[in-house]
Amino acid sequence: MKKQVLFLLAIMVNCSVVFAQLTWTNGNANGAYGEDDNWNEGFPPGEFDQVLFDGNTNAQNCIVTGEQEGGWFEIGVGGTPYGTLIIQDGAHLQGKFAHWSAVGWTTEATLLVEAGGTFSVAEHLWLGFNPGSNSHVHIAGTINVTGMYGQNFIGNADTKSDLTIYNGGVLNLSQFHAEGNSIQGSDQLLTIMGGGTMIITGDHTSILATHIAAEQIVAPGGSVNVVYDVDSDKTTLTSSADPILGLSDIASLDFRMYPNPTADFITIKAKTAISNVKIYSTLGRLVKDVTAENRIDVSDLSAGYYIVKIKDELGHLGVKKLIKN
Repeated sequence: MKKQVLFLLAIMVNCSVVFAQLTWTNGNANGAYGEDDNWNEGFPPGEFDQVLFDGNTNAQNCIVTGEQEGGWFEIGVGGTPYGTLIIQDGAHLQGKFAHWSAVGWTTEATLLVEAGGTFSVAEHLWLGFNPGSNSHVHIAGTINVTGMYGQNFIGNADTKSDLTIYNGGVLNLSQFHAEGNSIQGSDQLLTIMGGGTMIITGDHTSILATHIAAEQIVAPGGSVNVVYDVDSDKTTLTSSADPILGLSDIASLDFRMYPNPTADFITIKAKTAISNVKIYSTLGRLVKDVTAENRIDVSDLSAGYYIVKIKDELGHLGVKKLIKN
């Protein structure tokens, strides 16, 4: 009889768990993740909720401050590119339900984790999963992944993803696919800048060497250092290059830069007026310094990777990686 009562209680507890689908709407137009009116259901996500950032509904950026939660996250769903989910200094956005999360699930999306910010998921993290999706991830803080990590995990021909770990940034992975599925295709790139760190549980030195040889994992201005520590059972990847971007250089100024890659010009657009654009080589040398211009000639630069830093009229900073053909 006691077992029956306990069984019935367990069923009641499980049935009481409500899974909701919450979609970001930015109803208050202030970009705050934690405010009720910025979500379609009139309350922010809880630990069992599916959290959607759908460009068809609202492509405006979402800013996370403080401690916030959700069940799992789909950033970039629908047919219209989403925008940017920004996790600011001191904030922690934590996925608490064991279900995959994605940046660029069916369309384009960007995730920016500022210095001092943390993004954690309770299962897998996919970057650019479905055909036509496109994801951009910038880490100056920390990303923690409990399950598998994958950039174009199922191997689509028209899926793109790039993840960059900046000085002070950390990517913590619990799993990495032993047969190469974690990074598939020439349009997938994982960049470790000087001072950035990638940590994976287990010894993955062999498969990582394959990704490095294929230039899917790169360290601009240096080489990728891979070290396995048997005591901690961790594989650590760093860059031999000197840090060229400090923690304060990764800010929440959102801007578009296109085309990228490019052979001749880039165009920069932001909601506020651009006051200055600086372009650095991967060795930290300033190669261009342009004032109050939105279209910049880069045809004289050698092919390779560059860092573009912009400042708006309010003094806010933004950083993107440029590929020059």
